[in-house]
Amino acid sequence: SEAPVRLRETGVPAERRLARAFNAASGAFVQVEARASHDRLTGVANRESILGTLVAEVERAVRHSKPLSVAFIDIDRFKPINDSYGHNTGDVVLRQVASTIANHIRMTDHFGRYGGEEFMLILPETMPEDAVTLAEQLRSLVMQQPFSVAGRHSLKVTISIGVAGGRGQELRSDALVEHADSAMYAAKSLGRNRTYLFREVDEEASVMRAPISPERRAAATAIGQW
Repeated sequence: SEAPVRLRETGVPAERRLARAFNAASGAFVQVEARASHDRLTGVANRESILGTLVAEVERAVRHSKPLSVAFIDIDRFKPINDSYGHNTGDVVLRQVASTIANHIRMTDHFGRYGGEEFMLILPETMPEDAVTLAEQLRSLVMQQPFSVAGRHSLKVTISIGVAGGRGQELRSDALVEHADSAMYAAKSLGRNRTYLFREVDEEASVMRAPISPERRAAATAIGQW
């Protein structure tokens, strides 16, 4: 339970003391567990927690032949924000982006900070095409929202999103992470502030389309930094 279990502090003095001790220990346990599984800066699930959730959701989707999608979300031009306004402003942007997304996902979805300015969104029982629609709604929401920084100043922030997914036996947690990450870098290399869906190579297609290779991803990153 996210809330600590509490006993009624009634009865004889010994029972009341025992109930108070139990309530204190229960509250402390919940706090320690929350610190271990949540990112201190943004309050959302941390990397270890969200990856553990992904493994569990993949196992469930495979067992029941259900669809599952994963989205990687990256804040565009985050380094210039830190350089221009300072790391405190960067922290504010991270918290506000995380809060905006966390408050507008479905109850069944899972959201966490993967690292740096990158977040992971797990979408159970959702095909990749439907995940793109949901990701686009989040992208538009972030783009349209002014982020308050440095007192009265406001800052426009955009995000790039990569989506990957599948159904049942074809799902693997490591492949989902790799493919969603590659799709996110493709979205950034195509101009940022967009959603890109990972697709496997279609050998029968008249025009071949390949996923972004590590070499191309590195080249795209270098171009973006330049």
